Amino acid sequence: MSSAVGNGNLKVSAAFHDIERRKNAGQTLFDAWPTGGGQDNNGDPAFGQILLVLEVLIGGQTARALNRLQTVRGVLKHRAGGCFRVMGQSVCEEIEAMVSAPNFWTRRETLAALHVYLLLPFGQLHHRQPKITQLATWIGRTSNSVALKLVNLASLDPQVRSRGLHGMGNVSKLDQQIWSELNESWDRVALEAAAEYGRLAQGHGVTPDEGLVDELLDFDEGRSRSATVEVRVNQARFRKAVLASYNATCCISGLRHEKLVIASHIVPWSEDTQNRLNPQNGLCLSALHDRAYDQGLITVMPDFTVRTSSSLRAGARSDFMATSLLRFDMQPIHMPDRFRPAPEFLARHARRFGFIA
Repeated sequence: MSSAVGNGNLKVSAAFHDIERRKNAGQTLFDAWPTGGGQDNNGDPAFGQILLVLEVLIGGQTARALNRLQTVRGVLKHRAGGCFRVMGQSVCEEIEAMVSAPNFWTRRETLAALHVYLLLPFGQLHHRQPKITQLATWIGRTSNSVALKLVNLASLDPQVRSRGLHGMGNVSKLDQQIWSELNESWDRVALEAAAEYGRLAQGHGVTPDEGLVDELLDFDEGRSRSATVEVRVNQARFRKAVLASYNATCCISGLRHEKLVIASHIVPWSEDTQNRLNPQNGLCLSALHDRAYDQGLITVMPDFTVRTSSSLRAGARSDFMATSLLRFDMQPIHMPDRFRPAPEFLARHARRFGFIA
């Protein structure tokens, strides 16, 4: 057992999520234990039992972890060495208190919740939403608890906070850590979240993202079916996240209909492999405005206002052209409920088509 833990300098509750992160990154649980721990106690049977408790806990099986603690207590009582017995009992008490706390979530559980959050409109973050009640059942929590977790994740979004929404004041350090990781490496964390959700779904006999897979009817020549499905699923996830943020409303025209709007990448899919799934790299546009944006006939400036190109303004005019495109020049876009478009991405599009130097 870690001497740092035993001396009270490093509490299990403070160390757990770091241990969990390292374990999920591929380290063995023994190696993931904080520096200075484990080696002196490697031969003690109780040390291995405590590692097993943490292994189960990291897997999201809270009830099973609590049951295993009883086994650990028996080992400590009858077999553990004197010094380790005292430290081990203290650690068991800490683990039990940590797991029993109403706001305790593992990283895996939080990532699965993040995946659901990315796909739901803000107005659907409530305990009756089917995706929320389903996830609650999978992880043994109430739907209110899951809905609260999603609201707290939302409160970390500057766009949500700008609307005066601040969650319930229960944002954990783990929530903040995952949100920070997401913004540093969006696609990596979003895919990790999707994988954790998928693991839970498959464990309960449910096809992950079943609604997305149903849309994948055609496959590109020269690509394997599995590779094509993966690309299409990720494109569908991006679309879901963008449309959820804008409530399926074109941010230029205000047209609102899920089948008539498109999730447009600001920086194209092929040009930025790190932000393909990032809804901050997306705009919700009608089919007409998506095409005009793709061709550089219009852009959205970093200050969130629309510009039309000089070639569009100088061309042959019609009433339709004036009302559908030209009248939006210099007008602000309809901002999303969350994940506002990143100014640096908007600048790249505007610069690419000569709207800014």
